[in-house]
Amino acid sequence: MSILREREHGDLEELEGFGWWFGSGRFDEDWAFTQLHELLTMEGAVRPDHTVAERLAALRHEHLAQVVSCLSLLIDVTHRHAAQRSWFVTGARDEIRAILEDGIRTDDPETRRLARETVNRLIARGHTQFGDLLS
Repeated sequence: MSILREREHGDLEELEGFGWWFGSGRFDEDWAFTQLHELLTMEGAVRPDHTVAERLAALRHEHLAQVVSCLSLLIDVTHRHAAQRSWFVTGARDEIRAILEDGIRTDDPETRRLARETVNRLIARGHTQFGDLLS
């Protein structure tokens, strides 16, 4: 069951609190990843985003492809909502770095490609502290 079923973009604001659900770790991981991915794909924000980043980092060893995909979307969504969350990348830099490091080192070419693209977007947005991940 999707929490987004029959929702429109205007209703996404009510789902911002999904970050607490995802971060709690109390839901089935596949279900939680699906909901998070759908919400972020629809450009819905999640709060608290640092809690989501922490949970993503904790899950990266078992679900790296899903984690890199959700992190990439989360970074883009928080960038679009920069007036409210301009500090996200700085505040979650350790989690972001750990996820992207693993993503760049993986044998899976799609995950590696997405991780490198995400690093490039971060650098282009002024977060040059991630540049060493590409060397």
